[in-house]
Amino acid sequence: MSIRHRFILLILGSVAGFFSILVLVNHSLNQLENLKRIDSQLANSHIRLLEMAHAEQEFSLNNQARAADQFHALAGQLQQTLQQLEPAFIEQQLPIQALQNAKQDALSYQTAFQQLEQKKNALGLTPITGIYGQLREAVHQAEEVINARHQVALNAAMLMLRRHEKDFMLRHQLKYLDKFERAVDSFDQQLQQSDLSIPVKQQIAQHMQGYEQTFRRFVDLSKQVGLAPDKGALGQLRKQGQQLTFQLEEIHQQTAQQVQDLIAEKRLTTLVLTLLLCVLLCISSVWLAYRVVSRINLLLMHMTEIADGDGDLSARLISNSPDELGELARAFNRFIEKIRNSIKHAANTAQSLQVSAGDLKTTANETLEACYLQDQRLSELKQALSDTSSHSQTVKAKVDSAREMTEQVNAQSEEIAYLARQNQAASKQLINDVETAVQEIEQLEQDSENISEVMTSIAEIAAQTNLLALNAAIE
Repeated sequence: MSIRHRFILLILGSVAGFFSILVLVNHSLNQLENLKRIDSQLANSHIRLLEMAHAEQEFSLNNQARAADQFHALAGQLQQTLQQLEPAFIEQQLPIQALQNAKQDALSYQTAFQQLEQKKNALGLTPITGIYGQLREAVHQAEEVINARHQVALNAAMLMLRRHEKDFMLRHQLKYLDKFERAVDSFDQQLQQSDLSIPVKQQIAQHMQGYEQTFRRFVDLSKQVGLAPDKGALGQLRKQGQQLTFQLEEIHQQTAQQVQDLIAEKRLTTLVLTLLLCVLLCISSVWLAYRVVSRINLLLMHMTEIADGDGDLSARLISNSPDELGELARAFNRFIEKIRNSIKHAANTAQSLQVSAGDLKTTANETLEACYLQDQRLSELKQALSDTSSHSQTVKAKVDSAREMTEQVNAQSEEIAYLARQNQAASKQLINDVETAVQEIEQLEQDSENISEVMTSIAEIAAQTNLLALNAAIE
């Protein structure tokens, strides 16, 4: 793998690592956002529960139908919120069983309130409804008869009964029931002792019996409703409300703890992954830098050895890697090999030139000696030719003398004249031959001078060749 590809791979790994961290952080933020949303919905559920408790108290204490309607509306909103939380709990792996228990408790709380509402409606939310209305109607019938008869004692006894009735309704204590029963007995005694007619007494007694029975039913139903906050339907409602509150608070605490744990976990995970990525990047960068720098230093050391050494070109860089430095090392080896081959070829050529120059020098020396010898011989030949020329002049003089003698002796025979003419022709031919020989000797002397110049040039060439061979050997 090349260095470029390694750097690209390192960069891609870094980008992938940082992208993974970003994805992890984004996922963590989404989880935190979902958990915050769950926490907000749980807080809203808790607020709904508090509003339901307030509506419950308004209904229980003031018998307001509007409070009951508000309770049912808030209960529906609470059930809807808890139903919406279920998929989020499953997605965030929160305790779904606790949420289901809270939903069941909310349903039980609503059911308990409905039971309380039914009993409160049976008791009567207003003075004209329910048992409360029947009670008032019964006592008003008895009071009308008594007031029509102007019975002061019976009116006083009736007021005492009404007082105990009101005390029970306000304080919800059974002792007022006992007082009511004793007051009923006292009223019956006074009724029997009154001067009213028997039919009137029977009518009043009948109304009072209905009043007493209605009050007892009111008391029994009040017991079912709850004479104390922890009794009857009120106690069950309070218990269900407290249980639901506990469940929601527990879920809220678990969710808050889950958020804190998730924050700590994601912070630790992000920190560990970031540190791990940084460590891997540092290790990869150091390793890659070490690989590159060490091999560059090795290449520099070899090149320094070659540059500062004794010209040893046998050194080679060993690198089997397929990257750029391996290619550089192999190219360097090829370059050194070419230089070595060139210098070797130059050395061989210089050696051959030196041998050829030696041979040429020997040949030139031999040629020079031959030229000296030839020059000496030519000098001797020239001297001989000079002597021959002198003799020829002498012969010519003698011929002239003979010609003169011949001219003088005209009487010689034709044979002598013929011989003389032949002798004269031979002499002329000899003179021509001598002149030709002189010209050839002069040409030979000129050629000897040219040969001397050639030998001088050859000597200079041999000296330059020796100088070139020496320079090549030095290089």
